[in-house]
Amino acid sequence: ASSNSININTNTSWSISKNVSWITLDTTIGSNNRTVSFSVANNDSSSSRLGKINISAAGCDTKTLIINQKAYDTLNLKKGWQTLAFPYRLDNHSFERLKTSGRAWIYNNGEYVEIESVPSAGIGFWYYAPKATSLLISGDDADIPKLNMGWNLISPAVYSEFASHGIMVFSPSDNTYVLSKNSIDRFGMAGWLFIREMNK
Repeated sequence: ASSNSININTNTSWSISKNVSWITLDTTIGSNNRTVSFSVANNDSSSSRLGKINISAAGCDTKTLIINQKAYDTLNLKKGWQTLAFPYRLDNHSFERLKTSGRAWIYNNGEYVEIESVPSAGIGFWYYAPKATSLLISGDDADIPKLNMGWNLISPAVYSEFASHGIMVFSPSDNTYVLSKNSIDRFGMAGWLFIREMNK
């Protein structure tokens, strides 16, 4: 869940209400100036949802705060090793789900290290899942890192202008690589791309 607050500035009495169960308010009535805290539960579904918080004060128009939670994407993990990358920066809740369902390694300064913080949007990493499972994943738009000379493990959805020329995709079923010039239809799957020269 995420915690937030609303600052109410008035010299009269007020009330505050919400229209959905997944929003929790720390109070519903008061007077004069006050900071009201509220929390929003994680959206553990594949459908977006909308909630409202209404603030009413004597002699004033009602103010409405609209909270729009987008839908989660479904990540289907296969048992064993696989390469993953996402078109956005994972939110903390999704990252914790990923960490508790397996282990992730990323290439950094000449060696693979276990991931301790949320990886950048579009950048791939190795992931080991002890069993096949599905996770609900979400994230936020973020700046996309520039690619490096040589091999890059990427999300084809992010670097589509490069990936259209072909990327090397790891196949968990037989532990081999295949060259793919088609879009990768499995959400979260990453591929290797070789950059010979960088645009100036």
